[in-house]
Amino acid sequence: MGTITRRASGRYQVKIRRNGASFSRSFSSHDSAKRWERACEAELDLGIDRSSLIDLRRTTLATLVERWITEVLPHRTSASYEGPEAQRLLAHPIAAKNLAYIGQSDFRRVLAELQALPGRGGDTISPDTVIRKWTVYRTILRCIRDEWGYAHWANPLPGIRLPPPREHRQRRWEPHELQRLVAAARDAGQAVLFSSHILPEVEKACGRVIVLRKGQLVHSQ
Repeated sequence: MGTITRRASGRYQVKIRRNGASFSRSFSSHDSAKRWERACEAELDLGIDRSSLIDLRRTTLATLVERWITEVLPHRTSASYEGPEAQRLLAHPIAAKNLAYIGQSDFRRVLAELQALPGRGGDTISPDTVIRKWTVYRTILRCIRDEWGYAHWANPLPGIRLPPPREHRQRRWEPHELQRLVAAARDAGQAVLFSSHILPEVEKACGRVIVLRKGQLVHSQ
């Protein structure tokens, strides 16, 4: 059982002790204190880890995003892209909220704002770009939940429907088309930069081959 005491300030403090753990909170009215005591006792009776719930109420998303930027981002190969997106999430008003009070409706607003970002030609960004940005948020929240001991937090991202990706061009170059393009460019004194991992295509089409690794030239032939 918990105890409720009235402090000199006039506020009512609730203290609950259970299995060596103690929980306390103060309220301006006795009725509010009693309701919280009953709710807390009910959660403990159901086996809910009350200390975890309190942690979620004290931890802001911003605290954990900053930790991800400091500890995780520098070791990721896609840091140059993920960094600005992590900073975007950190600057969003949702980051100031405690984890316990962040729900799907919050991230649906974040998604709507992403979809409204300006793109090229005066239009909004493409669905593919929205999905890439969203993937960064998914990576951060998965790390928070699965690697940093917040498994009791209900990740709000699953269940949010993303825009369908744009249909991409599937047809590949026919060999004669590529050869004609290269020949026309050569006749005009121009060069064609051809990027491929298929070496037979490279051998047929290119007069010079270079190999790049992480943006650095490692071979030229």
